[in-house]
Amino acid sequence: MTAQKRLYIRMQDASDENVLQKLKTILDNHRGTNEAVLVLGGSDKQVIKLPQLIKGDEDLLQSLQELVGKSTSSFSSIFRQFYGFDEVV
Repeated sequence: MTAQKRLYIRMQDASDENVLQKLKTILDNHRGTNEAVLVLGGSDKQVIKLPQLIKGDEDLLQSLQELVGKSTSSFSSIFRQFYGFDEVV
């Protein structure tokens, strides 16, 4: 059984429509079987599960890191004992 991964994308706010459109395009170009979750805000977070299922690969992470920053996107394994890690940044 393969553990499903979930991509968390952290952003301070969603006011920049250009960034949101680029984010949508990146996710659309990396369709797969993993969930994507947008986490907005600082201490008062808003969590939004995105409709796209995405492919968890280095190309996707690199594109997201270029868009929103290196510390703001990470994969988390739902079954971490299967993979042996909590996050890959």
